[in-house]
Amino acid sequence: MEARLHETREAWLTDVAHRMAPISQQLAAPLPARLRIAIGFTSGGQRSKRIGECWDNQCSEDHSFEIFIRPDLGESRDLMPMQVVEILGHELVHAAVGIAAGHGREFRRVAKGIGLTLNKSSLPRAIGSHEQP
Repeated sequence: MEARLHETREAWLTDVAHRMAPISQQLAAPLPARLRIAIGFTSGGQRSKRIGECWDNQCSEDHSFEIFIRPDLGESRDLMPMQVVEILGHELVHAAVGIAAGHGREFRRVAKGIGLTLNKSSLPRAIGSHEQP
């Protein structure tokens, strides 16, 4: 059995975010200093089809950007860890460029720069009914 490197899923996701930070910095889109990553349902709840969500820092009392990744993604037998990283990467780009940027030009530039394919069709198939909005 493999040795466990992280105590929680959140710790693993946070470690991934820290490892992505230098790349984001090189793209002139640094990750915010205040950032929390949690395993939790998005604002639409359990029945929502959203698989990840980034909340603006103005929604948090301590002005942290907050990223939520669905807890039931782990129930999919077909989902690979790199696909979870891609979901996290997508949400990190929102935090880096600002929520107001949406999926516009700056979002796409940074997303491509960190290696996201921007191919939505690959994720829903891998996680069944949990589609991106």
